[in-house]
Amino acid sequence: MKNFALIGAGGYIAPRHFRAIKDTGNRLIAAYDKFDSVSIMNSFFFVLGWRIAVFALILNCFPTNLWAQSSSIANNKIDSDSHVMHATIYYSINNENSIEKSEHQKVDKFLQGASTDTLPQIRFQGRADKTGNKEYTPSRWYVGVGGGLSFGRGTFCSFAMDGTRPGFNVGVLGGYKINKLLSAELSLDYTRMTLGAYDCCQLLWLSSDGNRYAAPVAGMSNYQYNDLHSTTNLFGLGVRLNIDLVSIWNDNSRWSALVSPAIYGVYSSANIKQLSTGKSATDAHSFHFGVGADLGVGYQIIPCMGIRLTTGGNYLLGKGIDGLPKEEHKANYVWNTSLKLIFKL
Repeated sequence: MKNFALIGAGGYIAPRHFRAIKDTGNRLIAAYDKFDSVSIMNSFFFVLGWRIAVFALILNCFPTNLWAQSSSIANNKIDSDSHVMHATIYYSINNENSIEKSEHQKVDKFLQGASTDTLPQIRFQGRADKTGNKEYTPSRWYVGVGGGLSFGRGTFCSFAMDGTRPGFNVGVLGGYKINKLLSAELSLDYTRMTLGAYDCCQLLWLSSDGNRYAAPVAGMSNYQYNDLHSTTNLFGLGVRLNIDLVSIWNDNSRWSALVSPAIYGVYSSANIKQLSTGKSATDAHSFHFGVGADLGVGYQIIPCMGIRLTTGGNYLLGKGIDGLPKEEHKANYVWNTSLKLIFKL
């Protein structure tokens, strides 16, 4: 099976090319047209059809970055107006893809004979160097945004006696790709969870002095654990090292499998309320140092945008994140699962 790309996917002759590629058992992996009349593509390659609709929203990335992956496209099979073909062939030559050197020379002579007036002012991927040549130079810097579900455990937990209460997390990140294997990231995250009592602790009492007792204490306000929940807010700054395992055996894959050890600085703010009255019993605030690790899988949709799914835990030192005294349950950690969009700069 060979991979093909098509420029001019909205043209009247394009359906014949779609059918020919499909009937010969090959695959169309990229297509582009300056008009949006490409719905016929869904009849032949449904997945690519809806991806084109997404790519149309980010034309600044897609048409200029398409040929970064020209080495995976069979012999640069292109359908387009001649002036676009000229420019595309010229770009392919500069990037040394699958065209043989002898063919380079033939095409180069062809281009030399073509009037430069026929070549449109098209922005190709990459940036112009001082000599005016265009080449693809992917940035090592990137940014990302994401969010997902969170579960926490301290003296109270997300899996409480009266039900499971998943929290949520949102965050932004910035990173630098050191090499094919390693990248470093700095992230800023916000997590919000509602934590409740364990079955084993439901008959314990929290008194206004901040301590836990087995029975109400005279002269103080007392709250039974089974009538309390803690709304916990976490603001975290993290530093993470990503190790891409896929790059060990395939450094050109769109897929990535990440193992990401990390350290965190976290500020927690907890408000403990009575379920029966909705009134606040007490507040607590503290800072924590945290360590953790994530596992992730990513896919590079186009050269300037990718998607990543991560899951991992963060163990926090210090006081309880839920604002309750740490007694039998001394664990203090958060488990986050997030979906992130990554954009190269």
